[in-house]
Amino acid sequence: MTIDGNYVVAGTTQPWQIKALRALLGRPEKIEIYHFSVTTEGLKPAVKMQWRIEVLDSTVKEAGWVKRFAGAESFDDLIRLRWDVVVNTVRKASKLIQHVTCGEKRCGERKFDEMLRELEKFVAEVERWAGRRGEEADKFYRRARKYLAPALALFELTERPTEEALWRFALAFTAAVAGDGHVRRSLVRLTSGDGGAALLWLAALQKAGELAGFKPRLYVEGRFCHVEVSGMENAAALAALMPAVGLNPKAEKAVDMFREWAEEVGAVEVKLEAVEKTGKLAKAVIAVKAGPWEAKYSVYLRKEVELQFASTDAERAYQMAHVLKLLGVKAEPKAAGGRSLGRHVWQIYATTDVLASKTVLPAFREAIARAVEEAARRGWIKGDTAERWAEKLREGVTTAEDKPKFEIRINNKGGLDIMYMTTNAERLAQYAERLKSLGLEEGVHFTTKPPKNGKLGALRITAEGVVKLAELSHHAEDAEKRQKASEWVKHLLARAGESGGEEARRRVEELVEEGAARGVLTLAGLRREVEVDGERHAVEVRRAEARIEDGRLYIRVEAVVDGVEMEREYTFTRNKHNATLGLVSTWMRAPGGREADLTRLKALSTVIFGEPGALTAGGRQLKYARRHLEYAMRFKEIKEAAERWLRGG
Repeated sequence: MTIDGNYVVAGTTQPWQIKALRALLGRPEKIEIYHFSVTTEGLKPAVKMQWRIEVLDSTVKEAGWVKRFAGAESFDDLIRLRWDVVVNTVRKASKLIQHVTCGEKRCGERKFDEMLRELEKFVAEVERWAGRRGEEADKFYRRARKYLAPALALFELTERPTEEALWRFALAFTAAVAGDGHVRRSLVRLTSGDGGAALLWLAALQKAGELAGFKPRLYVEGRFCHVEVSGMENAAALAALMPAVGLNPKAEKAVDMFREWAEEVGAVEVKLEAVEKTGKLAKAVIAVKAGPWEAKYSVYLRKEVELQFASTDAERAYQMAHVLKLLGVKAEPKAAGGRSLGRHVWQIYATTDVLASKTVLPAFREAIARAVEEAARRGWIKGDTAERWAEKLREGVTTAEDKPKFEIRINNKGGLDIMYMTTNAERLAQYAERLKSLGLEEGVHFTTKPPKNGKLGALRITAEGVVKLAELSHHAEDAEKRQKASEWVKHLLARAGESGGEEARRRVEELVEEGAARGVLTLAGLRREVEVDGERHAVEVRRAEARIEDGRLYIRVEAVVDGVEMEREYTFTRNKHNATLGLVSTWMRAPGGREADLTRLKALSTVIFGEPGALTAGGRQLKYARRHLEYAMRFKEIKEAAERWLRGG
């Protein structure tokens, strides 16, 4: 975000940043797409947004705490922060010196003095440029951004070290890490090329750490300063502060890190405080302590288990949602339609499946399950309903925000059904697009039926779709695509076990194994015995190759079947509907005539394509569909050419 004349300008390709900026500054005066970036998921638009500079003054005025601590009523006032107090606070923080290192050497005192001089130089420029406009002044404002956030956080944490101050520090620090930071297991790092700004962040982190239980350090590497918190317990304590507002991916990683650590060591406290009757409803009150945050939630037992929270204080609503995320409950605050006392009412709402998700800490699910059982014991809800809810909460269900909640079962005909049903057409289309972005083809790997007139729509994944996802998860060239396909495979396996039982999971596992094997096996030299029309036949493949000519795919195979040498070429084309059609001919002059040749050809085809193929042309040919070709792609000799041909190459 920069200041350009009388405008605030921001550019990004990240949807979460667009959402966060609109939440902070309101609807932009101008928004445009200025170019597209090519990614593995297709074209991604780069969005440029523009606001009048007065929005910064409005933002400062709305933040009452800024006026209380900094005496600021406008953005220009904010630049004229009481920098003398900030500098003196840093100067007095002698403990900071021991947290500064250069490589393996201690360089605290020397580096501390250098960074302090950078800070003092910046402060000296404030009076010169504050309130001015123009190209040079804009350069100063761009630099000032690096100083303002840590300075305000340090100022408030020093003057009034409360939970509210800690929350505002967390928002500022998380935003900084989103731009110039890094999060991984046991490490949260913010990198800056400005020593003065880095020193402010170190001082602010030290103050926050005194409240939240972590210790920061500053590592100097060349011209860059890395302010970081490392070690699992240490980093998890900081991660507990970092709200994933607007689906900030780095903050999401931090939240996941905290939850993983908390589950390992039992670091979250959960207490069922009460189960009571409110009118006709049963309600549970559950108290939670996660990191430095304490919160209480009301869980109502209606037709579903429903967690609810409402407040006119947006900051409080987001903080309560953050604590839920630390527990594994994904529920974003939403502004209700009406207003109360001139302000929006912010609501958080989560129902049974979200609360019972396996991502939710078991301690929280157990507290809700005990509340359900207590309500049933008192006769406030039906016993069979309570038993079903409690079982689901304790066992957990597999849910994913970006994936459908599939029902995976063995149908009456013995086939495998993988289906998701919804009345939300937009969500159905989003799931279909995600599958397409991975390389799956509608009509082959999955099918969709849009909802209509209030009736449920459906997304079905075919058996070949599961195989394709497994293939991508093991063999896709792009690492990001492999990761995303792997997430789909894991989700399908989990849903199969939960919704369809052991047999459904076993069937999905078989399909996954088939996909993982694609391109791994060698057809030449393969010896196998197969059954055709009730009789066993011995097949030995001696040579195989695949090539593309004139838009057709040819697979040529030399083999010995039941002691008879045979050579055959399978030809794959596309019909007018772009469907795949493969054909191979039987030979009348083969040993034993056409009928014997057909039997041997069926045996060979079973080895290559998994099935003999269907008779056509009065028994003179066998035909194959796309699924047969994709089965054959498990063989190295066929895979590369078949993939290119299917892509249209």
